[in-house]
Amino acid sequence: MAAKIDLNPVGNFDVSGDRLGQSWTRWLRSFELYATGKGVDDKKQKKALLLHCAGLDVQDIYFTLTEEDGDDDFDKTIKTLKKHFDAKVNFSVERYNLRSIKQNETETIDQYITRLKQQVVLCDHADPDAQVRDQVIEKCRSNRLRTRLLEKGPGLTLDDVRTIARTLEMAEKHSREMEGATGYGNNPSSSHGSVNRVNQRKPTQYGQNKTKTKSGLKCYRCGREGHFGKDPSCPAQGKTCNKCGKSGHFGTVCKTKQGGQQNQRRYGKYGTKSAKGIVKYVESDDDEYAFIVKNQSDKNDAFIVKNQSDKNDEKMMKLKLMLVA
Repeated sequence: MAAKIDLNPVGNFDVSGDRLGQSWTRWLRSFELYATGKGVDDKKQKKALLLHCAGLDVQDIYFTLTEEDGDDDFDKTIKTLKKHFDAKVNFSVERYNLRSIKQNETETIDQYITRLKQQVVLCDHADPDAQVRDQVIEKCRSNRLRTRLLEKGPGLTLDDVRTIARTLEMAEKHSREMEGATGYGNNPSSSHGSVNRVNQRKPTQYGQNKTKTKSGLKCYRCGREGHFGKDPSCPAQGKTCNKCGKSGHFGTVCKTKQGGQQNQRRYGKYGTKSAKGIVKYVESDDDEYAFIVKNQSDKNDAFIVKNQSDKNDEKMMKLKLMLVA
C-alpha cells in the first residue's frame, strides 16, 4: 500500500469564470494529482472527494444533470461535468485564438509549444499535435527554423519540430558566445561585425534642432565649432564687438570692413544632397535667424524672408537662393 502524503486540499472550482472548459480541465488535472497523492483509489470515494473539493456550486450543477454512461461512478461523473463545461466553449473562437498565437521574442520553441498545447485542448481538433506543428511552422520567429521544418515534408511530427528547434537554438547560442569571445560582431570595421544602417535625412529648418551640429561649420558669432549663432550657449551672446561696437559677436570674427561698409553675408552648403541638388543656407550678424529653403521643384524660386532683428521695425527682404544640382 502506497504511503499517503499530507497535501493541502484543492480549492473550489469557480463556475462563474470565463473559458470554463479550459478552467475545468486544469482544475481536474490538479485534483487527479491531489487524489493520487492522498492515496485515494476507490472510485466511489474518489467521486465523493471530487464533488467535495469542487464545491457547492459544482455539486448544484452535477445533481441537476443527466449522468453519462460509464463503467464506474467516478468516470461517469467526470464525463457528465466535462460535457457541461465544454458546452460553454465556442470552438470557432478558440480556434481563431489558436491561429493568432505567435512566438514571443524571448520565448523558446518549447515554451511556445506549451502555450499552443494549452490552447489547442479548447479547439476540439481531431489531431491536436498536427495543429500545434502547423502553427509553429507558420508563426515561429526564425526563418531558418521554418525552412528546416518545411524541408522535412509531410512526415514531420511535433516531436521532430522540438528536436530540430532545440538543435538550432543551441547552435545559435553557441555561435553568439563564440562571437562575443573573439570580439566579432562588436567591431564595425570587422567583416564579421554589424552592418551600419544608412539613413537619408531631409534638410531641416535652421535652429529647429539645436542639439544637432555640423562638423566643420563654425559659429559666425564666436568662431567656434559645435554650435550655430542662434544657440543660447554661444559665448558671444550679449557681448560687444571691440572692432565695430555692435553687440552679439566677437571682434575676431567681425566682418565690418574699414570705411563703414556693411557686414558681409556668407553662404554655405547645408542639408542633404539629393538627385535635385544641394540646399544653401544664409546667416549674418544683422539677422535674428538664418533660413533654409528646400528644393521642392525643378525651378529656382524666389522666397520672401522676414527679418526679425528689429522687432519694432519689421523689414521684409527678398532672397533668391540658387539650388546647385
